[in-house]
Amino acid sequence: MQRSETKIQHALEPSQPLGHYAHLALEKGVRFALALMAGLLAARALRGRRTHWSWAALVGALVLMVRGPLGETASLFELAALSATIRGRRWHRQCG
Repeated sequence: MQRSETKIQHALEPSQPLGHYAHLALEKGVRFALALMAGLLAARALRGRRTHWSWAALVGALVLMVRGPLGETASLFELAALSATIRGRRWHRQCG
């Protein structure tokens, strides 16, 4: 039986220049911000259609179930769904 080793992507290596890590952080930060904005737009769409906020939570649960085929983008979809759920719930409490 072979030993399973986990491969860590973008591990800190002294040979890599600092600019490389700054670029990676900027790239991840932009993706994070875009996912939050997508969640806000989804929450506004749900509110505009007078749909309950729990539909956003359902989408988040579905993304968790099909995480494998989505690959790395699954975490972005999960973040967008979580953002829409939180924002939608907040609006629902304020208005209801």
